[in-house]
Amino acid sequence: MASHDLPSAPDANTYASYTLDHHGLVAGMVDELGLVEKIDAMIPQDLGQRHVSVGMAVKAMILIGLGFVQRALYLTPDFFRGKPVERLLGPGITAEMLNDDVMGRALDAIFAFGVEPFYVSTLKSRGNRQNILTTGAKNQSLYAL
Repeated sequence: MASHDLPSAPDANTYASYTLDHHGLVAGMVDELGLVEKIDAMIPQDLGQRHVSVGMAVKAMILIGLGFVQRALYLTPDFFRGKPVERLLGPGITAEMLNDDVMGRALDAIFAFGVEPFYVSTLKSRGNRQNILTTGAKNQSLYAL
């Protein structure tokens, strides 16, 4: 068999290896619960002026909270370097896009919406899928079943 008939060796840049640790499981659960879509539907945002939606920024903050606590927001890209960001958060998103401006604006948008209504609405949507019972008179309390 001539050398030109042999299959070519894979390009060295084609393959990459990343460590997901527990972040893959948490990102998968956020996706399963539909939190990003729910948050993006609740919070008004101009996707023409941002690359990362508020829901995606919240998902990134959830992942950061599992191993990068007590760090300033400007260090967020450092947390995601070396991790498969597109796999964890979505296609087209890079570590550099998750800077302190994006995170701060997402938190500002949630504050403008109202933190308590945001929290309750997010948990109610989760409750529909994970059997959470809402009870209470004036104050709502959410209990996991």
